[in-house]
Amino acid sequence: MCFILIHKIILQVYFRRATILNNAGSVEDALKVFLHCLSLDEGFVLAKVEAKKILCNLLSPENINETLKESALNTSYVRSKQLKHSSAFEMEESYDCSQLTPVSVSKYSHTKL
Repeated sequence: MCFILIHKIILQVYFRRATILNNAGSVEDALKVFLHCLSLDEGFVLAKVEAKKILCNLLSPENINETLKESALNTSYVRSKQLKHSSAFEMEESYDCSQLTPVSVSKYSHTKL
C-alpha cells in the first residue's frame, strides 16, 4: 500500500516538473520528463496527452524546419568539433616544469632545432 502511494507521489512530482519545464519553454526537456512519467506508468493519461501535444507541435509541417535546425545544432558532431577546437587552443600553451609557469609554444616555433 505504501509503495503505491509513493509511486503516485513520484509520478505527480515528475508531471509537475515536466509542466513547469514546458511552460518555461524547455519543450524538449519537458517531453523527456513526460516520457519518463509514461515509462513509470504507461496508463498515466495526463502525461500521455501532454507528450502527444508536444510531439504534434514539434512535428507539425510549419515547425519542422525550425526543429531540424535546432536539432542540428545540438548534435554530437557539432559538440565534438567545438571540443577539438578548444583542445587545439589549449595545446598552444605548454608548461615548463622547472619554472611551473605557462610558456607559449609560439616562442619556439621560429627557432631551428
